[in-house]
This record gives sequence, structure tokens and C-alpha cells, in this order.
Amino acid sequence: MGDGWTERYLELVGSDQLIEADTTANEMTDEKWITFVGHGRSGHTIISAILDSHPNVRIAEEQKYINKWHGQGWTRDKILPHLLASGQGRERKLKALPGSGTWVDGAHPRLAVGDKWGYDAVGLLRAGQASVEVLDQFVTHMGMELKVIHTIRDPYDNICAWLDSPKYQRRWGTGNNMYRMAIRQYTRFYDHAAKLLDRYDHFDLYNDEIIAQPREIIMNLCNYLKLPIVEPWFTNAANSLYKKPNVRSANRVWPDKWIRNIDERLISKYPYFEKFRR
Repeated sequence: MGDGWTERYLELVGSDQLIEADTTANEMTDEKWITFVGHGRSGHTIISAILDSHPNVRIAEEQKYINKWHGQGWTRDKILPHLLASGQGRERKLKALPGSGTWVDGAHPRLAVGDKWGYDAVGLLRAGQASVEVLDQFVTHMGMELKVIHTIRDPYDNICAWLDSPKYQRRWGTGNNMYRMAIRQYTRFYDHAAKLLDRYDHFDLYNDEIIAQPREIIMNLCNYLKLPIVEPWFTNAANSLYKKPNVRSANRVWPDKWIRNIDERLISKYPYFEKFRR
């Protein structure tokens, strides 16, 4: 690590838990734009809350800035003041961490900003309104370095969130049609999300892994984002995670037909889902 980083990691976690890091991690002169890619209920809400509580980071609450830039002509000069003030409005953070939503411009060096919305660029691709280069074009306009966080949850658990929802039961009915519609909605998202993930360097953040190893994964995430580890933020962040993942699919008997369908359309198609094969 760069000067000062090794000592800080050692102070926080001890030498036996030191994680190998990029030697450029202390070069924090360029501001980063953080974009989430991930389906709903994959963990980006709590991760955005953790990052938003970092003294050098501000993450807005689903403001869809890429869409506003692309479709409404919002400029950097309009996006940044709106983003920094967005914590004063309505929030949906699952857990209010100390420091979240309390940005004071100038109080700390601003190293990264972003938006929680995990469907921003994916939605533009799916609608045929933009090409896969849209993120390159956006961060060029913003004058920032792009950082992409891919939040991943067991697709069976994600899909069960719809199968168990009264709202979607009313919309899709029950039985085979509900399985078909829920799986189709999930796979259509990844048909386009995969194009972005193939093009851009990104950090794969598994919901089950950050719950099992919060300190290690948060440290790795900070290394990827080139953020300093600071207290009490680090301890608060590690303690904010749920104690165990919500394994919704464990309570459902999956028909073999739909297991094969998910395997063909998701598990076998995308390597980041391989660990969830049944």
C-alpha cells in the first residue's frame, strides 16, 4: 500500500488480517463517480448507506442522474449541488448510519459521489436510448473516474421476493405464470446489465459474503474505490450489516422445470452466478 495506508490497516485490524491492496490506493486526487449495477433487493441500499456515511463520500438516494443528464440535459453544475443537498430530502435508507445524509461541503475532501439507483444505465440500454458507452460519456462530462459496484444476491432469493409479494401475486396470478413472469423480469435486467459489466471494470459485491465477512469486504471495497479507512466509520459500517442473509428461497419448493430455466438463463450464462447453482 501507499504511505500511511499500511499503518492505518494495521492499526484497525492487525497484521494477521491485512488484505493485499493496490499500490495506487493512496492516489486520491481524482474524484470518483460511483454507479451501482444490481437488481432490486440485491443489497445496494445498505451498501449505499454505508458509503454515504463515509466522511469523504456522498451517495444520493435514487436520483437517476445518468437519466437526467442523458434525457434532460442536466450538467455537472446542476448535478453536483443537487446531489450534495439530496440528503436533506426524502430518504429510504434501511439503516441510518452516523454521518449518512449529513454532508457539509468543504468539511472533508470529497473523494467520491454517486447515486444508489442500480437501474440507471441499465434502463437506458434496455429502452434502446443509449449504447454501452453511456457510462464513459457520463463520467467524461462529469470529469470523474468511474467506479462500478455490482451488487449480487442469490437469484433464487431475489426472484422469491416477487413470488412472495402480494403486489406481484395480484399482478401475475399464481402458479406457473408467476414463476415465468418473475424469472423473465430478472433475466431481462441481466440481458442488459451484463453488457455494462463486460465493458467496465467493476467490484462484485456478494450479499452473503459481506454479511459473513463485513470487515474484509468493506476493506476491499474501499481499496477499489481508493477511499481511506477511518474510524469510527469503519466499525459502524461493519456493525450495520445484517447478521445473516435473508434466504427466502429456502422456504419454497422449486419445481424442477423452473430450476432448469434459471440455470439455463442465468446460472450457466453469467459466471458471477455460478456459486448459486443447484
